Amino acid sequence: MRAIRFHAFGTPDVLSLEEVPDPQLTADSVLIKVAAAGVSYADIQMRSGVMKKHAWFPSPPLPFGPGFEVAGTVVEVGANADPSLVGRRVVSGLPTAGGYAELAVVPAAAVYPLPDGIDEHTALALHGQGATAVGIVESANLSGSEIVLVEAAGGGVGSVIVQLAKNAGAKVVAAASTEDKLAAAKQLGADTVVNYSEESWHEQIRKEYGKVDVVFEAVGGDTSRKALDLLAIGTGKMVLYGTASGELPEFSPLDIYMKGFTVTSFGPRRHVDPAYGLGLRDKAFQHHLNGSLHPLKGLSAPLWEAAAVHSAIENRAAKGKSILIP
Repeated sequence: MRAIRFHAFGTPDVLSLEEVPDPQLTADSVLIKVAAAGVSYADIQMRSGVMKKHAWFPSPPLPFGPGFEVAGTVVEVGANADPSLVGRRVVSGLPTAGGYAELAVVPAAAVYPLPDGIDEHTALALHGQGATAVGIVESANLSGSEIVLVEAAGGGVGSVIVQLAKNAGAKVVAAASTEDKLAAAKQLGADTVVNYSEESWHEQIRKEYGKVDVVFEAVGGDTSRKALDLLAIGTGKMVLYGTASGELPEFSPLDIYMKGFTVTSFGPRRHVDPAYGLGLRDKAFQHHLNGSLHPLKGLSAPLWEAAAVHSAIENRAAKGKSILIP
């Protein structure tokens, strides 16, 4: 089969289309003919090698095939898997990556049969970033009266957080880096939008609202410092879920202690408690099916254009969920 791999960390041009052996089916897995592979920021950070400087993030073995989620049709099942899955359209995560390919083997327990009317692009947006957004917003325990700041609001996760927070009754301030993404966030329900590529973006928020109650922190670096300074003293909450800048958040435990903030993170529980992660996925799909959540679709490109899609995301030229088509 054909698949995208990289043999060294670096810029998008390290990605290459190669002929590789077909994945091997196991007793508890299913083989999927991939119709679309999701592109996530985790793929980009792993390919670039930016995460290598953080000791807590293991470097993948080389050569490595990126892609942690696929949608397609089940063509074969293992001895212990449900034979009725053959021929079904499904979406699934891949624990060990390798989704940028024509075929993928995934655990049978992880597949989600797609309802009629949900296309593969929408399914991938809900499965990965949608489920993540549900967990992030649940971590904030919104009461419905808060002012919330959503960073990276034009991305796959941020655009869903905007909708979920708005549905919960919050007043939403959406921060993004381009006018196109800000317009998309506004259309999805954001009350206020700010361009955080501008030096004084946080002062714009302070002037309009004074403070915010919750920050959904996805960027790290200087952005995280400015966002923390916007939180309400004594009651402010921050939920950490990403470092899109490649830099860790720029604040210390003393900053949190002195102002009485609550800071938490989202992510690890999904990996140690798979049932929890699958539950978040199911909630994301249910929000969409009841009409309250509409994921933002980004780029859709052939598999061999993986490097171009990675470049677009890194250069902030893509919004929402991007996919590759084998």
